[in-house]
Amino acid sequence: MQNENHATVTLTDLPRALRAYGVKASYQQCWRAVVAGDVPAQRDGSKWRVAEADLPCIAQALTQA
Repeated sequence: MQNENHATVTLTDLPRALRAYGVKASYQQCWRAVVAGDVPAQRDGSKWRVAEADLPCIAQALTQA
């Protein structure tokens, strides 16, 4: 997932990135959504990464949860 064409956000930074969409989510909420498969993410070594392009969909998914 991480290459020159796709900007990504680490799971650690995801709650901060979601604030731009008006979503107040904790790291734990984001992690649970990733593990459950509700949020598209890929493993990069020991870190989870999500595509910046998916942030609007992720914000919507977490507000409906």
